[in-house]
Amino acid sequence: MTYAIVDCRMTADIRSAVSEFADEIIELPPHPQLASPVASHPDMLLWIYGKHIVTYRDYAKLAREPFCKLSALGYEIIYTEDSPSAEYPKDVSLNCAVVGNRLICNEKYLSKAIKLIAAEHGLELINVKQGYAKCSTVTVGENAIITQDPSIYKAATAHGIDALKISDGGVALRGYDTGFIGGASGALGAHVIFCGNLSLHADGEKISTFCQTHGKQALSLSHSPLYDYGTVFFV
Repeated sequence: MTYAIVDCRMTADIRSAVSEFADEIIELPPHPQLASPVASHPDMLLWIYGKHIVTYRDYAKLAREPFCKLSALGYEIIYTEDSPSAEYPKDVSLNCAVVGNRLICNEKYLSKAIKLIAAEHGLELINVKQGYAKCSTVTVGENAIITQDPSIYKAATAHGIDALKISDGGVALRGYDTGFIGGASGALGAHVIFCGNLSLHADGEKISTFCQTHGKQALSLSHSPLYDYGTVFFV
């Protein structure tokens, strides 16, 4: 079975579209210490690699039902001792993107628990200036990403990753001037899904073509502009 981990505040139309790719939806409640607009974003609340899930200890207690379900599916829940807050950079210790055998992150703020797992599994850390590394990265494949962030684009290409640099904007997030393209996406098998209408983004056609180049189909989940829900994770 396939499960989709999503922001509990995702709109009904997007949630319904996501359910077409998953047998069950796992909704994450907000963390009271994070900024309200992103408090229930999956890419702010957990990191997944293989059968490991890293999250905040206090959050796992708060979100008991989702994590009990993930544990029952065979995932090992590992706690980071970091205590998050709404103030950057204390909100980004879990915000990093796995691309093949590499991990795009701001190493300075990365959770020690993630660093240990990365070392155990031989993941190469690609250090970037952007703290919201997962929010800013669409993982298209094991060697392909899409990002609006110049530091991620530069570092990824320097490490041999095929990266598409897109323009800023075009992604909504209430409470902020803009959201992130990675947070408006999810990847499952041959599909890269986008929470909204990709054709309304200035680089929508480029994004679709890039995905096709890497054997993936870019799919829009609604007719509305793209919205940052903090990444849809599939497990």
